[in-house]
Amino acid sequence: MKRISLFLLTNISIMFLFSIILNVIGIEKNNLYNLIILSGIIGFSGSIISLIFSKWISLYSVGGKIIKNPNKKIEIWILKTIKKQSKKIGINVPEIAIYLSDNINAFATGRSSKHSLIAISTGLIEKMKKLEIEAVLAHEITHIKNGDMITMILIQGIINTFVIFFSKIILKILSCLFYDEKENSYDSKKGTLFFFIISFLLEFLFGFFANIIIMWFSRKREFYADAGAAKIVGKSKIISALKRLKESNEPNEPKNVSSLCINGKKKKFLEIFMSHPTLKKRIQALYNNEYL
Repeated sequence: MKRISLFLLTNISIMFLFSIILNVIGIEKNNLYNLIILSGIIGFSGSIISLIFSKWISLYSVGGKIIKNPNKKIEIWILKTIKKQSKKIGINVPEIAIYLSDNINAFATGRSSKHSLIAISTGLIEKMKKLEIEAVLAHEITHIKNGDMITMILIQGIINTFVIFFSKIILKILSCLFYDEKENSYDSKKGTLFFFIISFLLEFLFGFFANIIIMWFSRKREFYADAGAAKIVGKSKIISALKRLKESNEPNEPKNVSSLCINGKKKKFLEIFMSHPTLKKRIQALYNNEYL
């Protein structure tokens, strides 16, 4: 609830700042307020909806099933382990789900620490030792403790607001250059197609650079989750788990889930576009006691 309140306050502050800036540069007041409201509604709505339904969307995306009545030894052990870790760091016990995949992976999601979920792949269960599974669970439960899933969605909402607002305001300024004051109408030859293309390009360009900010935060949270796991189960176990991930195949989880996973996509042209640091850097950070 605190994070949602902070998110709302941040967006309101952004809208207030925008109104001051645009009044100073002379944008009409009515148009200004309409633009602020539009940007806020679009920026808020997608994030709030994603936040509310994040657990179920993610679970549906991977075809996972929540363990309600464990009947296998490994399932019983996993539930017992997660309850122990939850008690140790003082949060509600998250639901546990398993999804079918040969890849070694896991992720945490949910709208709050009281309504959270940890999903693990069958490949992880089959190919990791118990001490490594324990470390992965600790990594994911640290994400929940830190509120990383919520923060990522809220940051996306704030970024969306910026992207929409600045795209529309630049488009508004450009439109003034093609406005025929005598006819009180737009030049049709210069208008419709031109503005459609410019609007698309502006949103794409701002969204491209905004994504760099989001990915930077995403990489940072992985370092902190690794450090949190080290505090819960010991540094050697999380290092062993990360080394095991280095041996695994390229993750194939859906795009909306892959950024949440402990093992992110490995192949990117530049690291600034990656949601996860390289496993080599994460292991080295643990050896150097960074983020601990």
